[in-house]
Amino acid sequence: MAKLLYRLGTGAHKHRLPVVLIWLLVLIGSGVGAFTLGGETSNAMSIPGQESTTALERIEQKFGSGESASARVVVKAPDGQKLPQHVKAITDLVADEAALKGVRSATNPLDQAAPSVNRDVNVGYSTVTYDVKPGEVTDEQRAELTKAVDKARASGLTVEVTGTAMQATPHVGGPTEAIGVVLALVILALTYGSLVTAGMNLLSAGIGVGIGTLGITIATGFMDLQSTTPILASMLGLAVGIDYALFIINRYRQELRRGSDVGHAVATAVGTAGSAVVTAGLTVVIALVGLVIAGIPFLTQMGVAAAATIVVSVLIAVTLVPALLSMLGRRVLTRKERSGTVEPADRGVVRGWAGAVTRNRVVALLLSVVALGIVSIPVASMDTTLIQKPPADSTQERAGQILAQGFGEGFNGPIIVLVEGNGAAATATKAAEPIAKMSDVALVTPAQPSPDGSAAMVTVIPKSGPDSAATEQLVADLRAELSGLDGGKAYVTGATAVSVDVATSLDRALPIYLAVVVGLGARPAGAGVPLAAGAAGRCARLPADHRRVARRHGGRVPVGLARRRRQPRHHRPADQPHADPGDRHPVRPRHGLPDFPGVTDARGAPPRRQADRGHHHGLPAGGSGRRGRRADHVLGVCRLRPRRRGDRQVDRVRPGGGHLRGRVRRPHGARAGRAGPDR
Repeated sequence: MAKLLYRLGTGAHKHRLPVVLIWLLVLIGSGVGAFTLGGETSNAMSIPGQESTTALERIEQKFGSGESASARVVVKAPDGQKLPQHVKAITDLVADEAALKGVRSATNPLDQAAPSVNRDVNVGYSTVTYDVKPGEVTDEQRAELTKAVDKARASGLTVEVTGTAMQATPHVGGPTEAIGVVLALVILALTYGSLVTAGMNLLSAGIGVGIGTLGITIATGFMDLQSTTPILASMLGLAVGIDYALFIINRYRQELRRGSDVGHAVATAVGTAGSAVVTAGLTVVIALVGLVIAGIPFLTQMGVAAAATIVVSVLIAVTLVPALLSMLGRRVLTRKERSGTVEPADRGVVRGWAGAVTRNRVVALLLSVVALGIVSIPVASMDTTLIQKPPADSTQERAGQILAQGFGEGFNGPIIVLVEGNGAAATATKAAEPIAKMSDVALVTPAQPSPDGSAAMVTVIPKSGPDSAATEQLVADLRAELSGLDGGKAYVTGATAVSVDVATSLDRALPIYLAVVVGLGARPAGAGVPLAAGAAGRCARLPADHRRVARRHGGRVPVGLARRRRQPRHHRPADQPHADPGDRHPVRPRHGLPDFPGVTDARGAPPRRQADRGHHHGLPAGGSGRRGRRADHVLGVCRLRPRRRGDRQVDRVRPGGGHLRGRVRRPHGARAGRAGPDR
């Protein structure tokens, strides 16, 4: 993968302008497609095949009332007064509601045929039904309803509004997201020390998020997607987009500080940090696509859409980011860093922390396991629910509080019992008797038959709230009570019942999901285990002192260190001339590319370029001193190239004394033989 990514980075550097233009065209095309083909999202959360979902579908078929957006206008009389004392104000309110655009009907809470007031007649509500589905009510229609409510408040009544018509469809972007982006820009600017680099990082991540969310918008024109799908995709896409670009940019800056040219630095950054980006992205994609295991359609849609956005972010990190870095060149560095080519040594808390962890790895591992166990304790008591709470201090929250005070906590979460069969109304009436005697039931309405008489509905008002454990238990008790109903088949549905069914499905699928995701997600990270084992076997053959040096240099062993001759120290005589630099043939490493940044010398310093090498300590064609070491006798890994026939043995003088023996390939036409100390 590293070689492939290296070539990809080289291509992005050479063709940087076409790469940038291609991504801009993709972004523009996605925007045009979203504008022309995009549809609306949905707030419905259900699982096909579940009892609650099946009951809702049967209600729509039998009663002919599809899912429509509705608003509940709650009216409360002043303290010490009753609602009948404000008949005119309430009648005018209902008339204003019925005259609103898109309203199909509006009920009067003081209607003698079907009153909707509490026992004290100081709290009531008017149901406003729209001719569109939930989520399709426009902001203009909600504003008109709010004006009608404000007019009724002038008469002294307390009027609040709740219901699905008041729930605005979530959209990507807003003041909160804007603040988050600004904070991210500030943090990146402080991290890089360059506003240009921070802006480029954020811009590349934004392009990935834009393409992903616009693609999801295009998909809404062909399928029903949950309203939270683009929100989840944008959140994850922005987060990983910033992080993945940061990996590439940080490695690119390191290569520039080491003295690499722009093209080599770009290719090396993609070839090294790009591997981490691809592995991390693949792990996240596996976790998101694994939501398919839950068998819940809206979760599947959310996972697949977010995974597609992650894929776009990874592709941008390994193509667009290198192209932009190639355009910026050395401007990604600070002014002080541009003046020098030596990378500053690692220092600070991070270096100390890393050293402490590696020295005490067993203790660190045990402490990590214990800490993770403590953090995961709340998972044992985690409860899942789909009951959405209204925003704090909103008209929806105040309306819910008034209804709970006037009608009880369970009024905001009614449970619907659907009975089907011959004589469904009589069967439902008979079934309502034991239901009314249950401990958590506050009220059972009379059975409402369907037009053809083959079905009937009974509404059960619990005493507890819709998101309480008592109401969830009541759903289970109702299903157990109605499982053996004589004369028909009963279904239990409602917002609480749907939430219970979804939570049950999630609880069943969670262990399988974790097993599959952890198993598949561990494969990318563990793919190098066999390679590491093989390398360890080869390194184990080295002498003990050589292995210690290898550990100090991250596993990289100089050739001379692996094949050192125990000889007395020898230095070139002062009067002996240097060898011809053109007669020197550098050692070629078995793996990697020339001047690959991973290659280090005996002291861990990066290799110096050909032009920077000079004659020092009697070494031909540029030896090394304290400020640098020869790179032509160093291999990047422990695995050495096997000796081949025709190779020449070359003795090199170690700066600290002694000989280092390396191998160089014999050029065509040259004689094979043993070179002296000057070679």
